[in-house]
Amino acid sequence: MTVAATLLIVDDSPTTLMVLQDTFEAKGYHVVTARDGIAAVNEVTHHHPDLVISDILMPELNGYHLCRLLKNDPGTATIPIILLTNLTERHNHFWGKHAGANGYIEKSPDLAPLVAMVAKLLAEHPPQPRPAQPTPSGVDARGRLTALLDRLLYESAISNDVLRLTRLAHNIDELAREFLTFLTEVVRFNCAGLLVREGQGRYLLSLLSSAPLSSEQEASLRPLFIARIPSEERASATLRLVRHELCTTEKVECDSSTLIETLPFYDNNEEIATLILFGNPKKSRSEGMRHALETAAQRFEVVMGYVARYREVDEVKKDFVSMLVHDLRVPLTSIRGFSDVLGAEMMGPINADQSDALDKVIGSCDQMLKLIENILDISRLEAGKMPCHPEPLQFAPLCQEVVTSAAALLQQKELTASVEIEDNLPAVLADEAQICRVLNNLLGNAIKFTPQGGKIRLRARLDAEKPEMITVRLCDNGPGIPDELRHRLFGHYQQLTTSPLFRKGTGLGLAICREIVHLHGGEIWLENPEDENVGSCFSFTLPLASP
Repeated sequence: MTVAATLLIVDDSPTTLMVLQDTFEAKGYHVVTARDGIAAVNEVTHHHPDLVISDILMPELNGYHLCRLLKNDPGTATIPIILLTNLTERHNHFWGKHAGANGYIEKSPDLAPLVAMVAKLLAEHPPQPRPAQPTPSGVDARGRLTALLDRLLYESAISNDVLRLTRLAHNIDELAREFLTFLTEVVRFNCAGLLVREGQGRYLLSLLSSAPLSSEQEASLRPLFIARIPSEERASATLRLVRHELCTTEKVECDSSTLIETLPFYDNNEEIATLILFGNPKKSRSEGMRHALETAAQRFEVVMGYVARYREVDEVKKDFVSMLVHDLRVPLTSIRGFSDVLGAEMMGPINADQSDALDKVIGSCDQMLKLIENILDISRLEAGKMPCHPEPLQFAPLCQEVVTSAAALLQQKELTASVEIEDNLPAVLADEAQICRVLNNLLGNAIKFTPQGGKIRLRARLDAEKPEMITVRLCDNGPGIPDELRHRLFGHYQQLTTSPLFRKGTGLGLAICREIVHLHGGEIWLENPEDENVGSCFSFTLPLASP
C-alpha cells in the first residue's frame, strides 16, 4: 500500500494555512501545519515530514532561519524545502537559495505552480519510511537554533582566519608556518607536516612540533611525505625542509606509528599539498575537533587554489619580463661596446667633457646589464635551471677571501670587518661560486648601510639544534630594518623606503640569496643582532659535507 507523503506547511496566516491544507489534502497528501518557525522545528522532530513549505516573514523564527536550521542538521538535511512568500526582490531569492531552499515561489491565487513543484521535488526526493513512533529530539527548537548559530559562528571564525592566509600567496614558507600554527589552536597533535608543491620537481616540507625533533624522528617522517610526490617526479624531486618548534614540551613522540590524519589538498584534480598530523592514535578526538579540522582543511584548499592562480599569473609575468630583458640585453651590449670604442678614441680624439659623458653612459649600461643578469638569474633559480655543483668546501678561507675582496669599500667608509669561524669547522657541501655570491651580496648590503666607522661581523659555526648544518651570520650596526617591513625583504624588486639608501640597487639581491640558499637545502632569515640593539643580522644555513 502506498503511504501518502507528509507535508509540513508553515505560515503565520491562518487563512493561508487553511487554503494550502485543503488544496494538498485534496491531492492526497497528509498535511501538518505550524504557525511559526519554532513550532515548525518541533513538528519536524515529531512528524518527520517528506517536504516543507514555509513562509519567510514569521514571528519567532523566520523562513530563512528555519531552512538553514533544517539543512544544517544531518537528520533533516535531505528534506526538500519550498519558500512560499510575498517577497519578490532578487536578493530575497538569493538569500533563499543560500539558506538551502530547494524552491522559491511567490505567493499567488494560482496554486498550480506550487502543486507542480511539490510533485517534482517529491519525485526527486522520494519519501523515506518514517519511524513507527515519534522520536523526541531531547532538544527544543531554540536549543537547536542556538547550537546551529554556535556552529556557524565557529565555522566563520575558522574560515576567516584560514582564508586570511591568501595575503601570503607570495611567501609560501610563511603561509605554511601560519597555517600549522593556527591548527594548534583548534586541533590536538604532537607534530604536523605540510608538504607543498612549489614547482616542477620542487617541494617544501614545513614541519611544526611541540618540541625539537631528533634527526632519527625526521628521517622516519620523510618517507611519508616523499610518498605523496608523484612517482614520475619522486627520484629527482628536491625536498626543502623548514622546521618550526613551539617548545611547549621536553619530548615529543612523532614517527610513522603516531600518524593520526592525512589530508590532501587538490587544485583541478591535482594534489598540490598534503597535511599529515601525528599524535596519540589511542586518544580519541571530539566531534568538535574533527569538525574544526574538516572546516580548516576545506578553507585551506581554497587558499591553495588561490596560491595556484597567483603562481600562474606570476609565471606569465616572469615569462614576459624574461623575454623583455633578453631583448634589451642585445642593444645595451652594443651601446656598451661602442661607448668603449669611443672612449678609447679608436674613432677619433675626444675632449674631457665627452670622456666624462661616455663614462656615465658606460656606468648606466653596466647597471642595466647587471639588473638584466639578476632578473635572468632569479628566473633560472626559481625554475630550477641554475647550474649548481655542490662539493666539499672549506668555509673559513672562502669567508676570508670575500672580506679581503671588499677591502677597498671597507676602507673608503673606515669600516671594521671581522671574520670569526668556529675552530675545526667541518667542510660544507656547497657550490663555491654560488655561496660566494650570497656572501658578497650580504656583505655589500652591510657596507652600504653601515655608517662611517661602523663594524661588520661575519661568523660561522655548527648549528646547535641541527648538527648536520652550519649557521652563518653577518651582522652590522647600521640603521636596522623595521619589524613591519621585514616580511618584504626577500621578495622580488623589494627596496625599503625608510632611508634614501634603500633605493640603491635592483631589489633582487636578497631574493637571489634566498633562492641560492634554498637550492643548497638551507634557510635564510633576518634576526636582531645578538650583542647590540642596533643594526641587522642576516643568517643562513648550509649542509655539512659527508665525512
